[in-house]
Amino acid sequence: MSFRYSFFYFMLLFVFALGAQGALASSAFAENNSSFFEKFEKFRNTNPSIHQWVTSVDSPWYGYLNRYFDEALSPKDNHDYLAWQKAGRCLDVIQIDVLGFLNANRELIPVFEKNEHIRKFFEDKIAVRYSRGFRRCQSHNLLTSYGFFKKQASSFSFLEYGGLGESGRDYVYTKEQKVRLVELETIMKLAICDDYQAAQTDLLNWHNELFSTLLPDDIYYYLAQRLERKKVYKIQNGLKLKRKKLRNWRLINEAAFEGNIEKLRFALPYWFQSCTNMKPIKL
Repeated sequence: MSFRYSFFYFMLLFVFALGAQGALASSAFAENNSSFFEKFEKFRNTNPSIHQWVTSVDSPWYGYLNRYFDEALSPKDNHDYLAWQKAGRCLDVIQIDVLGFLNANRELIPVFEKNEHIRKFFEDKIAVRYSRGFRRCQSHNLLTSYGFFKKQASSFSFLEYGGLGESGRDYVYTKEQKVRLVELETIMKLAICDDYQAAQTDLLNWHNELFSTLLPDDIYYYLAQRLERKKVYKIQNGLKLKRKKLRNWRLINEAAFEGNIEKLRFALPYWFQSCTNMKPIKL
């Protein structure tokens, strides 16, 4: 880790330590730290896969990864987190993930402070794979680099990417199109599978402001309804027209109301299958 990021990280630890110093004094707290370190070293010797590190009951991380890292951020930190994603500052995004993770698991602050290899493992193996913010940041960078935002709305078609479904199997992609496809699908998974508000807003904004053919009506309708449930998006009159075209709008409404992937089984079957095939961080 560079000096810049190391300094930022330890400044965060300093803030945490002030609030946690009382807990640090307890023998139970110290015992828990030792237990985590011992479990980490023992499990590492079994040469596990990254999926086993996240899901195995023998992993020291088991039970600590039931929340997205950004869920424990303050409004101010979350504001920075989102701004840095759009600015392409992906390594800074990871540092905010550390902050959110430790905010939710304060007993691990001294573990991260005293054992650099454990902190580095979290940053380099777990956070880069499961952080919603890091994945969105990388996708924004690559979509920008490969001309996604330079395309003219009149020439852009969602079907250029095969609709991310059956219709695109025989399509021959250029390298530029392949990258855009992969990163657009990442944003779609963040929005639908991870219910990430920032990615949901991305897709609706891109559809409304850049590419009117970006999203099919059922996905647009689901995302708009989902954001309305979160009180961050106001349904427009045009959405009512989309609803008239949808046979399954009631199912989509139900799925959006609950934010439940299971409800997408019949409403959005392709995305239900895509989401359930993922290896989620939530256990």
